[in-house]
Amino acid sequence: MRKKYLIILLSIICIGSFLRIYKLGNQSFWIDEATAIQKSRELPSLDNLESWAIHWMSPPFYNLQLHFWMLLFGENEFAVRSLSVVFGILTILLVYIVGVDLFNKKTALFSALVMAISPFHIGFCQDVKMYSLLSFLGLLSVYLCYKTLFSKKRFYWLVYFFVTVLILYTHNWGLFLLVSEIVFFFLVRKHTTNSKKYLLSQLFIGLCYLPWLPILFKQIMNSKSYVFLPLSGIYDILVLLAVYCGRVIQLGESLYDVGSFPSVMGVSLYGLLFFLGLSVGGQKQISKYYFWKQKETLLLVSCFLLTLSVPFLISFKFPLFCIRYTIIVFPLFCLLVGKGLYRINFFKGQILVILILLFISSFTLHKYYCCFNKSYDRQLTNYVVQNLDENDFIVIAPNWIGGTFEHYYYKNCVGDEVKIEKIINPSRLKAIVLVEKIKNTKRLNKIVLLYSDKIPKTELKEFKKYLDNNLCLFSEIDFRNKKVIFYKVK
Repeated sequence: MRKKYLIILLSIICIGSFLRIYKLGNQSFWIDEATAIQKSRELPSLDNLESWAIHWMSPPFYNLQLHFWMLLFGENEFAVRSLSVVFGILTILLVYIVGVDLFNKKTALFSALVMAISPFHIGFCQDVKMYSLLSFLGLLSVYLCYKTLFSKKRFYWLVYFFVTVLILYTHNWGLFLLVSEIVFFFLVRKHTTNSKKYLLSQLFIGLCYLPWLPILFKQIMNSKSYVFLPLSGIYDILVLLAVYCGRVIQLGESLYDVGSFPSVMGVSLYGLLFFLGLSVGGQKQISKYYFWKQKETLLLVSCFLLTLSVPFLISFKFPLFCIRYTIIVFPLFCLLVGKGLYRINFFKGQILVILILLFISSFTLHKYYCCFNKSYDRQLTNYVVQNLDENDFIVIAPNWIGGTFEHYYYKNCVGDEVKIEKIINPSRLKAIVLVEKIKNTKRLNKIVLLYSDKIPKTELKEFKKYLDNNLCLFSEIDFRNKKVIFYKVK
């Protein structure tokens, strides 16, 4: 029997590994990936850590790893993204280990399968961001919280302290997960003899996080960094369900709807399995100590729902809620779905549900691999380079959309004669200054404008309008969220 479970587990890990490696280098980097690479090339020093953190809006642990990873394996798409793949595969294995300890081997296998075939998790395992690491550390922290409270081994609370500090220095949402774990502790504190160890670990976690608090406060006060996160609404919950169940792919600069076919089936089935995972059946439902007898389920539910609901409620006033951040508790969702699948009492029913889940996932993954594009920046850069002459002038407006372009451009640099000017906060006034500068430039051939008209800013539109009126536009091509526009001086 042990050999049978081992073969099934290895098969699930192999499937999950293949899905995360397949076409890993095909997609172009998008702006956040280029940003992660840029800020990981040179690590921040103690002197510039504060300005670095406030500007990039994230703690440095992932970038520290990525720095050394790139030194070892290079900066091409496959090499850089493979760091996220490693943590993605480890998360599948960890889901199984946690499932065995909290429930049983069948539940663990079901949960690992749900994680392995999840388009949501696969997408972020092919992304140069901290999200794959975040899901791994999030599950590990929750599991070690449980072991700290209910195991006599000192080893667990020491490792819990270390892992929780790491997750706090990986992403700011680690705070919400920590709060949910503290709430779980208060719910079960009367039934554990390790309260002192747990509280001691929280004290050490707080001391280690103290140096980051001033930076966190300045990040929060720097509200411009949250300009692209909308305030919360019911629509966010619906999109979250759709993303978890495979109806919508939300990654990079794109939100891709795979179609209405899998929506009702996927949301209904995952929802049913999730709620089956919350139930226990029998006399425990009416027991005075229901929560205590089901402390494993309570752990998953409290950490999952509280970690989501706290930032969601805050986001009605201040934008914090973002679907990709919820990956920190996505493994808990998979464990509850796996537990719900185990609650189906007949084997044929379990096989049927697994086949339906595989079908839904394969439908979405086909769209992901064949139709979905995170970004067209590699194609955009190649197009610009092919049509560039020595005496051209490149203008990027606004400046931040050029991160990926510069990443690819300097790999194909055609010479030092081509100047690049990045416009911060474009406006009509800056357009006037730019046009005067262009007209005074000798031997100028043409102006190449990289422009995004998807940003609803009047000043940006006035900038573009002035260029259209005072320069001669002779070519324009769309790359979804960006445009490449060629001008000549009148």
